[in-house]
Amino acid sequence: MLHPLLRFQQDASMATSKYCVPTIGCAILGAAQIFICVSGVVRVNGNAPYRYKQGLTSFFCVTLSLGTAFTTVVGSGVG
Repeated sequence: MLHPLLRFQQDASMATSKYCVPTIGCAILGAAQIFICVSGVVRVNGNAPYRYKQGLTSFFCVTLSLGTAFTTVVGSGVG
């Protein structure tokens, strides 16, 4: 079973690739995803050790950012 944050990341990536074809829309959505990523991970892991929390936040944000960047490139090519 996937960690809830990883499942959220997959859902966000699928929604982005399906509905976000214009580059401007992808940029706005990407900024929103990064904000959700940072605030959500820190809130969910408020009781976790600092090193674990920092690692999970970094992994989640990098994965989400790469997914958004890839979608932006694909979307701009299609659009």
